[in-house]
Amino acid sequence: MPEQITKERLKSFYDSCIYAQKLEQQLEEFKKQYNTLQAVDLTHTKVINGDAKPHSPQENYLQVIEHKSNKLKTVQKKINAEKYIIQQQINRLNKPEYRDILLERYILLKDWKNICFEYFGNEKDYWTYRDSKYHFTVMTWHKRAVKELEKISQIPFIPDEAQQMPLW
Repeated sequence: MPEQITKERLKSFYDSCIYAQKLEQQLEEFKKQYNTLQAVDLTHTKVINGDAKPHSPQENYLQVIEHKSNKLKTVQKKINAEKYIIQQQINRLNKPEYRDILLERYILLKDWKNICFEYFGNEKDYWTYRDSKYHFTVMTWHKRAVKELEKISQIPFIPDEAQQMPLW
């Protein structure tokens, strides 16, 4: 059964990638905040939670950091598997504009303004029409690229390394 790439699947993948980036940022923030904390002598701390174990701010930060790290690893594992499939299917597209737009959006995670600027930034009237004419052109290419990708991904794909050479 071929793994069909649909618009919804691409959107879900993109959202997962953005979520992973946010988790990475949150994790870095917690690590920075943890590094600013001073050591606590738990023998003088009388704070006890419901399980009768003392918890310092450092321990709380470590628990959050561990939780976010585990969550990030899980999300990244799913993303990497999906990324390989999507990238292989996108590379099957014939038109380079379609292939590039989908790779930039879903693999490199660029936003639409950056993609639009990359294609049309050197046009004299870009800054006048960037939000209308050029944006519409990129979105039209994207729409056509997704339709073509849906068609192509219905056909089973065998990677080059999996294909055997005929024996004579």
